[in-house]
Amino acid sequence: MIGITGASGYLGGRILRSVAAQRPAGQPLIAMTRRLANAAELKRFADDVRQADFAAPETLDLAFRGIDTLLIVSVEGRDEERIRLHRNALQAALARGVRRILYTSFFDVDPNSPSSVARVHRMMEADLMSSDVDWVMLRDGPYADNFAKRVAEAARQDGIFRMAAGEARLPLIGRADLAEAAAAAVLSDRSQVAWRLSGAELLGCAELCAAFSETFGLSVRYEAISDDEQATDLQRQGLRTDLIERRIAYGRAIREGYMTSLTDDFQDLVGRQPMRIRDLLPTLDLGAVRQGVPTNEVKAS
Repeated sequence: MIGITGASGYLGGRILRSVAAQRPAGQPLIAMTRRLANAAELKRFADDVRQADFAAPETLDLAFRGIDTLLIVSVEGRDEERIRLHRNALQAALARGVRRILYTSFFDVDPNSPSSVARVHRMMEADLMSSDVDWVMLRDGPYADNFAKRVAEAARQDGIFRMAAGEARLPLIGRADLAEAAAAAVLSDRSQVAWRLSGAELLGCAELCAAFSETFGLSVRYEAISDDEQATDLQRQGLRTDLIERRIAYGRAIREGYMTSLTDDFQDLVGRQPMRIRDLLPTLDLGAVRQGVPTNEVKAS
């Protein structure tokens, strides 16, 4: 029996649908979600829907009952909270005798990385690797979706995308591709493996802006800024201090080369290349951005 957590979220939902479409006949599939409000929708793809709230361990004991293969989709939140919630899920899975656990990790888990995101995922990986179960790490590359949304926001405002990423070039990959890779890993019999899932090309922020402008007919350019300038911009946006610190550390990790390599892991796992940015951009929901609409006529969403 296969269980997928976070099935109400974008990534978890895409993984669920992909597994449902590809699973062998008779293979039971359980969708797990923090809240059961959308259980009816999830039942279109799963044999059952169970509540699995990582902050309420009592729900996990029931959710993981009978599960052989479990995909733990990482949660959002403050760093220490994420670590605690991931451990809650892992401990409950181990207590229930789950034999194979997959985890959506992060491209950068280097112990020398300045990124706090790297630390969060590194700790979960260490906990999972030290257990007696079969494990699989899905080290997801930087989300092209998130970078594209920030570029879209810049296009709606003053046409300048500011980030403290220097001239680093990133292996951006779409979440839809990452979901397909996760589904392939779930249905594979390979374990004790860490898949480092990059996009098909390295892109600098200037190249991303150029691709965006070409795709949507909107003018936007990249401006590399300092950490202090980035912090000031984020403060103006009203972000919490911990989120500002996370963004700054993330930018440092980019500049220092912790997220600037390509791998063949996606192709080895899925059997094709991930989508290139110019093919991916038109498929993304980027709010009010529309091809051919001048920047100053597009309202912020």
